[in-house]
Amino acid sequence: MTGGRAVILGPTGKNFAAGMSGGVAYVLDEENTLYKNLNKQMVLMEKLENRHEAEELRQIIEKHVQYTGSKKGQKILDNFDEYFPKFKRVIPADYKEMLILTAKYENDGRSHEEALIEAFKEYIG
Repeated sequence: MTGGRAVILGPTGKNFAAGMSGGVAYVLDEENTLYKNLNKQMVLMEKLENRHEAEELRQIIEKHVQYTGSKKGQKILDNFDEYFPKFKRVIPADYKEMLILTAKYENDGRSHEEALIEAFKEYIG
């Protein structure tokens, strides 16, 4: 994945997220086994704590259920407060750093494009 969002409701295999250069994957980690399957050289695994992310996650799952009739997706929606803590955010370390730097420059009043350029300059050195 090079950008965007993905929600994984099933188990992951070995070397999960190898080649992931951008974006965010929300992974349901019911058995707490994601960490052992993760490509730790490239990505970070984090807890979801932000209510904004909770709403985004819920909306993605709602669309999934709407388009596919997923029973598992519906079960998660019906018990969302129970399932939410079982989700992990997987994000490439470089991508996360660029998001942080870009936000810093946007908060300084720069346009998004200008902020991206400045963030890139700072990150590369």
